[in-house]
Formats: sequence, C-alpha cells, structure tokens
Amino acid sequence: MLQKGVFAKTVNHFLLSESTHGSNLWNSLGWGRFSCMTCIYNSPKVWATIRKYFPERVTPIAGYEDEFGCTISRQKINVVDLSATAEAFDITDLDALAQARQREYVLPIFTPEGKAWQLPAGAFVTEGCGSV
Repeated sequence: MLQKGVFAKTVNHFLLSESTHGSNLWNSLGWGRFSCMTCIYNSPKVWATIRKYFPERVTPIAGYEDEFGCTISRQKINVVDLSATAEAFDITDLDALAQARQREYVLPIFTPEGKAWQLPAGAFVTEGCGSV
C-alpha cells in the first residue's frame, strides 16, 4: 500500500500539470482556501463544485484512490462519494469559469477601465478546509 504522503504528491503532480492558473481564478469561482483546483485540502463543498463543473477532473483522482488503496479524505471516502455529501457552489462568474477550462490565461489582470472591481465570490467564505 502506498503511503498517504507519496499518494498526495503523485496526485498533486498529475493535477498541477493540468492546471496552470493562479489562485485568484479559483477565488473568483468561490474557493476560499486553495492552492489549485483539486487541492488535497478541499472541502466536500469544493469537491461537489468540481464534480458539477469539471467532472472530468474527479474521475481520474478517484481512479488513483482506488489504484493506490488510499484516499485524499481522512475519513477514507473517495472524492466522488465525498463530493456527493455537499451542495456545489453556484458559480456566477462565467468568464472565470470559462477561463478555468483553458490552459492559457486570457482574462484581464487589472480591472478594466470603467468597470468596478468586485469582491471575489470566495473572499471571506466560511467554508472550512485545510490541513486540520
């Protein structure tokens, strides 16, 4: 059986190679605490959001969990089942959602002139997750 630390590094290597966007994008989608879309510290609500909007990202991770006999969840629940325990975020920033599906970043870095800056959906969320 693979040790959890090795499993996490293997999964993160796979995932990070697929996602090159900075954390502000995920904050715009509702993530409050993150390092990448499929961070091993995601809460069930974030996994539910990934399952809803990015289902192609959940299946390979669940496959790794099965293959290695180890889950990301400390409760030993695979990411598919974990995602079924919560409601997904309602993503309203459709530009950020479209950007999350692209490898090349095309959104403006600064707030365009004439447009008011908006607090990202993930700012100050109370969704608890992390290495606790």
